[in-house]
Amino acid sequence: VDMIYRVFVEEQGAAFVTPGHEEIELALLKLYDYLGNEKHLELARFFIDQRGNNDKEEKSSQIQSNLPLREISEAVGHSVRACYLYTAMAMLAKIDRDDKLKAACDRVFDDIVNCKMSITGGVGADHTGEKFSYKYDLPNSNTYNETCAAISLAMFAGAMQEMEVNSRYGDVIERIYYNGFISGLSLDGEKFFYTNPLEIDRKKYARSTYQPICERVKVFDCSCCPPNVVRMLASIPRYMYTVDGDTVYCNQFATSETKLEIGRKEATLTQATDYPYNGKITFHYSGEPMTLYVRIPDWCVEYEGDTEHGFARFELSDGDRVTVDLPMEIHFMEANPYVQDNSGRYAVQRGPIVYCMEEIDNGENLRDITLLENSEKKVVCEEGIPAPVIYIGGERRPATNQLYRMKKDERVSFTARLIPYFAFANRKACDMLVWTMVR
Repeated sequence: VDMIYRVFVEEQGAAFVTPGHEEIELALLKLYDYLGNEKHLELARFFIDQRGNNDKEEKSSQIQSNLPLREISEAVGHSVRACYLYTAMAMLAKIDRDDKLKAACDRVFDDIVNCKMSITGGVGADHTGEKFSYKYDLPNSNTYNETCAAISLAMFAGAMQEMEVNSRYGDVIERIYYNGFISGLSLDGEKFFYTNPLEIDRKKYARSTYQPICERVKVFDCSCCPPNVVRMLASIPRYMYTVDGDTVYCNQFATSETKLEIGRKEATLTQATDYPYNGKITFHYSGEPMTLYVRIPDWCVEYEGDTEHGFARFELSDGDRVTVDLPMEIHFMEANPYVQDNSGRYAVQRGPIVYCMEEIDNGENLRDITLLENSEKKVVCEEGIPAPVIYIGGERRPATNQLYRMKKDERVSFTARLIPYFAFANRKACDMLVWTMVR
């Protein structure tokens, strides 16, 4: 670090931005956080200040060097590296109380979650550069959505969560954790996905130049995702709570026990829950009086209590117990009208979990299935899947030898089986679909 500091900060060294350097700022700020070495902070600040301002560097959106970082307004380039960089920007904005840097983080976060994020929390739709595409370009069968990109977006949201009280950051982290991140790992924990499509059409893949892997594998030539998954699983506690004096914000839900310091004394906050099987979360507190804010997820439109910035508020004293019950109804989600790939189609979501259909359960030609919104729905816990399965009435057109014919209303009824998106491709290789028709 001393050598790098001297070359870049004291001697104003040559061009420093090359692909892969987006991780340097984040690594330096993490080192500063753990070790307190001011040179780590100053070097990270130097890199962030110089990016896009140095005439010697390559100007490229792919490596986030096309603009000074305080001027950016949209997420561009390699999605993993971009979100690592945005995480570092948010961390530095908090440390320096840099309003301009925070405003840039706000703009780029809005661009991601409102225009460039799949419903599973996956990002980086363009497989040609593992990068963010243009606004609302969210393909399903040929999306990239690298597992590491979902992880890096969760890290960005976590850094924003540390800087600002707003439930939207916890909502994004939850969406990623229960869908587009954990889908990168097989249920037996031994195989991985690099990319996470929202639709698998094996016949189309067989005739395309882009052929995603339809079955998880144990080893990759470029094996960044598997160790990143392991690291991220161990990082879950980091995103559960944020603390500000005697105020505690609960952002994520899991049976747990957490040690806190409230009123300069040790306190304990426990959670007991079967989340995401159901939305009942019970908190038990021991310690000095404190205020607990509990995130009310954006999917829980049935919650009737008052909220502040998306959080329910509770005043707790030693021995207090409080229960929050989040109704978990089945919702049919629609995309923005500009997301043309999903026009007229809907995704099924219950609680934080997005669902999909697989060919092995529902037969061929998944895209011709229409789910019946007002049919009987069953939520069933089944062995082998660590979240409920949903059964919904559905229908499809009967098979025919005619290529074209007059519109007919004849339909074949059946019961569709939907599994959590994260559990797809854990049996035999088959077609899969998230976005479907609903009537």
